[in-house]
Amino acid sequence: MANPAKGKIKLIKTGTMLAIDPSSGSRGSNIGYALFDKGLLIESGEIDLSDEWGLPVHQRLGHIHDCLRESFPFVDLLVTEKIRVVSRRGSYKATEPLVYAIGVIMSGIKHGAFVEIHPRTHIATSNRLFDEYKKTDEYDAISIGLCMIAFASGYEPKRIDNKNQEDKKKELIQLIQESYSD
Repeated sequence: MANPAKGKIKLIKTGTMLAIDPSSGSRGSNIGYALFDKGLLIESGEIDLSDEWGLPVHQRLGHIHDCLRESFPFVDLLVTEKIRVVSRRGSYKATEPLVYAIGVIMSGIKHGAFVEIHPRTHIATSNRLFDEYKKTDEYDAISIGLCMIAFASGYEPKRIDNKNQEDKKKELIQLIQESYSD
């Protein structure tokens, strides 16, 4: 597996990173976000789209664009889930509005660099490092950001049994716990 943080390590460790769990605002779905500064989680939540759920997709996407632009004027690194359009051996098939939402997110938030991360990568990494994965829009965004921090810190999922990797796991967990206590 390629390291999704490759070439972005300095941005992750010294800049602002916004992790987004994308949504087109379809019924029951919101945008999850997690904002990190110098590798520490400083804010997370969901952008409530429930008032727009009944609107046509172009109006929902316009609302998403305006809300993101207002909430996040600039970040050094923008990270979203990688949305696959075609089904591949058990992978899901994304709807077109979700694909459109990625473009809206990219245009709505001014950013210095952009990375997509496969959902299986951040979910598996979160499960390995933090023992459980919770499926919520906000937690997905946090998971995306923590995965990027883990990879930027030298985490290699194929070598988790290595003692050095166990030490890195403990360091990452401690770093994240400290960011919540501040």
